[in-house]
Amino acid sequence: MLIRNEEHFFIAAEQARQLNVEHSGMSLEPVGRNTAPAIALAAFKAIENKQDPLLLVLAADHVIKNTTAFQQGVNQAAMLAEQGKLVTFGIVGNKPETRFVYIKRGEQYQAGFVVDRFVEKPDLATANTYIESGDYYWNSGMFLFKASRYLQELKAFRPHIYSACEAAMQVQNDDLDFVRVDKAAFEQCPDESIG
Repeated sequence: MLIRNEEHFFIAAEQARQLNVEHSGMSLEPVGRNTAPAIALAAFKAIENKQDPLLLVLAADHVIKNTTAFQQGVNQAAMLAEQGKLVTFGIVGNKPETRFVYIKRGEQYQAGFVVDRFVEKPDLATANTYIESGDYYWNSGMFLFKASRYLQELKAFRPHIYSACEAAMQVQNDDLDFVRVDKAAFEQCPDESIG
């Protein structure tokens, strides 16, 4: 499933066609509200048929050069997500970077690490300390989890987003291979990202 702002529908549909990207439909955000509400729309749509698929959340602007390593990482993450874990993908930084959010890793858990905490964009000296320690990763903004698990966490920690997205999905209109949700309900969502 592709989630796109309504303004970008035709561009996204054409790019998907050119790249032969198979998808199970496209949900359109009537207004931009960042990643947390967009992922909620995908999760609500995914569980409509009483299924609970894994959602691999990827940004449209990422370039992944080592696709083999990425696929291995996704396969390992899928095992954790099937257990109900929320998986975020960290990038091993090769230099101190002040434009990124960092993830501090905690204890190892199976093929990954428990997240100790997320750290907002640091100053250069702090970023250098993070890179040298080897305990911090750049936050990629890529995630893998069960649809129901994401909604469970959203309902617990951001109930206003959960409620607004749930209401928006209740008044959805299917049109060919895309879904329009209720604009008035979706506009009640705050502009929030995850991770």
